[in-house]
Amino acid sequence: MDAGGLPVFQSASQAAAVAQQQQQQQQQQQQQQHLNLQLHQQHLGLHLQQQQQLQLQQQQHNAQAQQQQQIQVQQQQQQQQQQQQQQQQHSPYNANLGATGGIAGITGGNGAGGPANPGAIPNAPCDTMPTKRMPVVDRLRRRMENYRRRQTDCVPRYEQAFNTVCEQQNQETTVLQKRFLESKNKRAAKKTDKKLPDPSQQHQQQQQQHQQQQQHQQHQQHQQHQQAQTMLAGQLQSSVHVQQQQQQQQQYRTDVDGGSDGTANSMETSVAVST
Repeated sequence: MDAGGLPVFQSASQAAAVAQQQQQQQQQQQQQQHLNLQLHQQHLGLHLQQQQQLQLQQQQHNAQAQQQQQIQVQQQQQQQQQQQQQQQQHSPYNANLGATGGIAGITGGNGAGGPANPGAIPNAPCDTMPTKRMPVVDRLRRRMENYRRRQTDCVPRYEQAFNTVCEQQNQETTVLQKRFLESKNKRAAKKTDKKLPDPSQQHQQQQQQHQQQQQHQQHQQHQQHQQAQTMLAGQLQSSVHVQQQQQQQQQYRTDVDGGSDGTANSMETSVAVST
């Protein structure tokens, strides 16, 4: 509106410019949205690639771990085989086999020592063996076969007996442990019972103490009464004795007085006679 209050109409050029500005703003907004979508898609693609890479790494790690486990298992198997071979070498069974092989080797060949060819079987009979040594070799073979049979029979029995002994020892240890714990709990319970006696026992103890006090008081009173009686008896006896002494003294005095009077009279009579 102008200064006079009349409305002012925009021209067509101005309206076109405004429409162009709006179109430009819309285009800019669309471009920004398109860019945002592209960025989001790129971000998702990167995320997927990272996940795929992580999965590949995990698969590689798992494959390496499986390979390592297989290698460790193979190593353990090899170690066990080596240990078994060492045990077999150090076992008396193999030593006996070696001895039989040595004997067969000694008996084989020309009879003077060792087989003619190193690849020959030691236990195989030889045509060149002398007839004197044949029974000795047969006895040795029988003995070794007996040892072998005995060992094959005794090993499983020994293992079974060893397992049973171990189980018995474990059971005994568990039983002893239970007994020890039970005795320990009982001792603890007894200690708590001693520290905290029952109210009925407390009442009985108090009654017993009261009765003992009464008996002690009665005993003291009885002793005091007996002492008083003994004192009175002693006093009575002493008073009687004093009275007796006094009576004896009085009699003695009277006797003395009577004797003096008689002596005086006799003197007077003697003087009168003399005169």
